[in-house]
Amino acid sequence: MRMRKRKTTALLLTGAMLLSLAGCNSRTEEAVPGSAGQTTGQEESLTAAGTHEAAESEAVTLKILMPGDRPKNMDAVIEEAEKRMADEGLNIHLNLVFSPWSDVKQKIELILTSGEEIDLVWDNTSSGMATHISKGYFTELTDLLNEYGPSIISTRGEKMFEANRYSDGIYAIPLGSNYKQGIHYNIRKDLREAMGMEPITNRQQLLDYAYKIKEKYPELIPITTAGASEPGNNWTTLALKDTDILASDLGEVTLYFKEDGSVYNFFDTKDPQIWALIEEARKLYEDGIMDPDVLAQQNYSNLIWEGKAAICTSNDFIPDASSQAKLKGINPEAEVESVILTDLTPGKQLADFKQWNFICLSNTSKHKEEAIRFLEWANGNQENYDLLAYGIEGTDWKAVGKDKYEVLGDGYRWFPYAWIWNPECDRIAATATENEYAAEKFYRDANNFKESKLVGFAFDSTPVTTSVSLHKAAFTEYACALYNGVIDPETAFENWKKADYNNVKTIQEEMQRQVDEFLKDK
Repeated sequence: MRMRKRKTTALLLTGAMLLSLAGCNSRTEEAVPGSAGQTTGQEESLTAAGTHEAAESEAVTLKILMPGDRPKNMDAVIEEAEKRMADEGLNIHLNLVFSPWSDVKQKIELILTSGEEIDLVWDNTSSGMATHISKGYFTELTDLLNEYGPSIISTRGEKMFEANRYSDGIYAIPLGSNYKQGIHYNIRKDLREAMGMEPITNRQQLLDYAYKIKEKYPELIPITTAGASEPGNNWTTLALKDTDILASDLGEVTLYFKEDGSVYNFFDTKDPQIWALIEEARKLYEDGIMDPDVLAQQNYSNLIWEGKAAICTSNDFIPDASSQAKLKGINPEAEVESVILTDLTPGKQLADFKQWNFICLSNTSKHKEEAIRFLEWANGNQENYDLLAYGIEGTDWKAVGKDKYEVLGDGYRWFPYAWIWNPECDRIAATATENEYAAEKFYRDANNFKESKLVGFAFDSTPVTTSVSLHKAAFTEYACALYNGVIDPETAFENWKKADYNNVKTIQEEMQRQVDEFLKDK
């Protein structure tokens, strides 16, 4: 069954790519006679028939759960989107329900467990998406995508979909522009220049900068990073994303993968790469370089934008333009730049192509076809994507060149990650430096990475639910402090191992069993 489904999906993806051709096309782009973009009479008839059918149907309102705060100009964007859809025969209205980041996990759980009628739900692994899929809350999408969503697939590609399967099906549309999560360090460029330092190109220079900050600017926190609120993005785990270690489906590296398909247990291996970063974090904490309140920080990334910190760990590559504006409002001379230490040699980095944001179709939806038609409308056309991703052109943003954009004002924050993000349509911030732009383009091409044997593997934690729950509690108690240098490494490691080893071993054995089965069938 598993092999048959995989082959069927592969055919679906190939067919979808052929159907939607280049993916993000322009609404105003003229077809060149005799080219692939030319519309045939048959296609015109089909389009007209579909438009007529949609126009005759009753209006449908899609209810969509979104994370974060509602942008100020959201109503204008929805109004424009609904107008465009109506012009194209899609009688669809949008009801967006926003939940603050601090509450969104609980909101998702409440909606799904109560059986509330909703159409599309943003979800991710940290919010329990795998469990939501295993409990049957989301619809399997293969047939719907095959019929109504070719551009949804073609703009992401076969590798991205294959890597983000669950329970041998497509239950979640992956949202992302990169085939591996990038990392960088936001630093205060103005302070680097004031201290007479050249641009930073290696880790030792980054640490030297931090120590100089402590000496020259004692009022600042030299380094801030994720604490207990984001266990996968602490000082140690984040740096490991630039190594050959891949975090397991637990989202952190107590259990991890390498190239050989084995599940490694940090308690058994005490891996030198991981341990070296732990020792580095401890020295930074003891020397007063690491934020002394790192475990308590709920919004650690805000500290650098509030002018309180000099280095902040970050995913992706480009400092946020609206945050830069916020910082300049506090200090007009201040500026943040990214330090990218990633090796961009093709074939050097191991990747499993997993994404971190997803849009899912609820089983309670009474408008499943319309929901996919809406996402197809958004993903299959550059202007439509731009509208939902960046807002009203000329008001919220403007195009710069072929693939860049500039933010205008603060009315509509960067938004594609919550419902439409894909590597074909997504633009790059015009503020990107040459290095940042190069890194972004590199990460948007799956061929630049060494493909993990475990692409497409998804761990079903149902057989070890109790062990996973106990491990998460122990991880929060010990690992977050250990990985950020807050406690003595040797003592913390032994105490954590004593409390958590049996849980992790149980999970490892079950995960390895599933990996072996996956590789046997692949």
